Amino acid sequence: LSKELQAKKDLNNYIKTLAVKIFSKEEAYTERLKNYRKRYEDNNLYGSLEELYKLYYQ
Repeated sequence: LSKELQAKKDLNNYIKTLAVKIFSKEEAYTERLKNYRKRYEDNNLYGSLEELYKLYYQ
């Protein structure tokens, strides 16, 4: 609970911390996008996910 409260106080740091957990290495980032591309190639969801992950990875 305290982490959630802290996250709400400093949203930018929370997002950066989450991004590091999700994409600890560039290979993880690339692999995740590759898997999403395969799974969602028939609809527009992949484009949205790619944009979101670009923001996370920055």
